[in-house]
Amino acid sequence: MVLMPSLPFIRSLRTLRSGEPGFVLAVTAAAPAIELSLALVGLKKTLGWIERLPAAPQGILHSWPDIERSRQLVDGVYRRHILRGKCLPRALLRYALMRLAGRPVRFIIGVNTDSAFRAHAWIEAPDTSTPCPSTGTLVFEPVLEILS
Repeated sequence: MVLMPSLPFIRSLRTLRSGEPGFVLAVTAAAPAIELSLALVGLKKTLGWIERLPAAPQGILHSWPDIERSRQLVDGVYRRHILRGKCLPRALLRYALMRLAGRPVRFIIGVNTDSAFRAHAWIEAPDTSTPCPSTGTLVFEPVLEILS
């Protein structure tokens, strides 16, 4: 839960929009719980407790960022966090926080269609009809989709 302080990071905090400071704080605090849960009980049970999270009542969580901005903020926090989570814990974290904020999202795990096996996890809005994401030359086809 330690942020590596840097002047550019401190400056970037001042540019956060309404609701985003609380979201950044939640990401910083919740990242270790997601990482620990994945390490100790695995993906299925981690998804299980995330699925049981209730949506928060109307309030500050509803001013949290949208799905795309949440990706930018989570990536920014992880760049400075003592944990350097890959796509799975980052996607699970965003999935959990968007559910808490009462936002409908889809959690997706996909595999590439090339010869080398690679997997990728992401979230998207349920009404999104965007193609599967690609990283470099790899294109990922969904194998697991969970709608909140």
